[in-house]
Amino acid sequence: MADANNASDHSLLWGYPLEFWDRLGIWALVVGAVLGVVALLLTAASAYILYRVADEAQIALKSGHDSANEKIAVLTLETAKANEKAEQERLERIKLEIKIAPRLLTHQQQGALTERLKQFPNQRGFITTSPMTTESEWFMRVLTAPLKSAGWEIEMKPGTVEPTILQPTGVVIGYAMDLTNPRVDPGRAQAGEALASFLNEHGISATVVPARLPPPQTIAITITPK
Repeated sequence: MADANNASDHSLLWGYPLEFWDRLGIWALVVGAVLGVVALLLTAASAYILYRVADEAQIALKSGHDSANEKIAVLTLETAKANEKAEQERLERIKLEIKIAPRLLTHQQQGALTERLKQFPNQRGFITTSPMTTESEWFMRVLTAPLKSAGWEIEMKPGTVEPTILQPTGVVIGYAMDLTNPRVDPGRAQAGEALASFLNEHGISATVVPARLPPPQTIAITITPK
């Protein structure tokens, strides 16, 4: 009887039967396994969530870059259009300034014109304006000075109120020729061409045309609007 009681005492651990502790250990292993699986699932879920967050952030960043690039492209296009418009306005303004600016030969240019025309002596004729304007009358005097300095006998005649020449415009230089006879003194045409060439080189429109002039006139210059 005493042996049986001793065996019963040895079957206890911390006051509980060994079977209790055996079952508790098994349940602890099961719970630990379950918790491990749960932890693994939570880790996987966390990794997936972080991956999706990073993916969405990348998409948003790329979208932001694309939007920024589109804005830059639009701004670049608008700037180019504005620059083009400004350049067109500048060119139009320059054209207007040239159109309304009076024709001019500087003192140095007058001297250069005189030297070029000296090789065509014995030119006789007149210079006039048609129609008569303040600008054309003023330029007539500016142009006459170097012609006379080159030895040309040029008379300034009063201009007309109404235009007498419609085309061409600018400075129209007529050289004497008999329209019934195509033969012409080459020196007359060359003198007019030299004058027209010089004026055109300096931005003053000039044209040479044949003209019927009474002898001894060899050249007739009409200053018309620009």
